[in-house]
Amino acid sequence: MDIARVNLSYISDPPTQSAIAESFKSACINQNRKCPLMVALEGPAIRVNGLPNNSPVFLKQGERVYITSEPGLDAAGRLVLFTGCRTLPRFLKPGSTVIVDRGQVSFTVKEIRRERMPHARMHTEKPGSVRNPKPNHR
Repeated sequence: MDIARVNLSYISDPPTQSAIAESFKSACINQNRKCPLMVALEGPAIRVNGLPNNSPVFLKQGERVYITSEPGLDAAGRLVLFTGCRTLPRFLKPGSTVIVDRGQVSFTVKEIRRERMPHARMHTEKPGSVRNPKPNHR
């Protein structure tokens, strides 16, 4: 083996990630081998909350959706996704792709509003159900 690849994108617990890397390192030492470890990590993620009745919402292709980090946006009956990501308006721009639910649904940003009530107007590109994240149980 010339290289090992480990997918840690679904393991968000740093001690578990470290334990996997240390286990690999120990195996290399025990075999008296040098082998690079390539690690795949999760990319940027936007978690959304505040769906009506905490129920999944199915979005059709082309459907208009808004995303904001400030509660209280009136979108005239359109779905508003709420995220705790306060820097959202700074890194999104028209044409940006936003992916939610681990790639199950995607949007294209059409417009950004940075004043008063920062938000992005998006159109659904990849239809599907958007869900509130599952609570973390310890």
